[in-house]
Amino acid sequence: MTVPSAILNVVRLRIVDVRLSNGLGRRHMEEEIKRGVLTVIHWIVVVFIVQILVFGIGRVTLFAFSGGRFGKDDWTAAHQNWTYFTGFAVIALMWTLIALYNNGLLW
Repeated sequence: MTVPSAILNVVRLRIVDVRLSNGLGRRHMEEEIKRGVLTVIHWIVVVFIVQILVFGIGRVTLFAFSGGRFGKDDWTAAHQNWTYFTGFAVIALMWTLIALYNNGLLW
């Protein structure tokens, strides 16, 4: 290792040390931790809404329309996409009906 490269390495270490002592590195770490925690919370909320709310509404709706036969065979596990679609469709239909009613376009 030559002398200029050794001096350059010491200067680089000093710059990193000054950045960390000024809080620049610490602030970056805190932002990354916050972003990670918020990502986990966002994922939990989205999974809760989709898994519980949409799937549950779809399943209850299909159960009501099938006369109580839905969910008693392997069709439920094999066609989960239809259950999700039905849940989204019921939510969209209810949202549309409420919007039409509130604007005086319905009844």
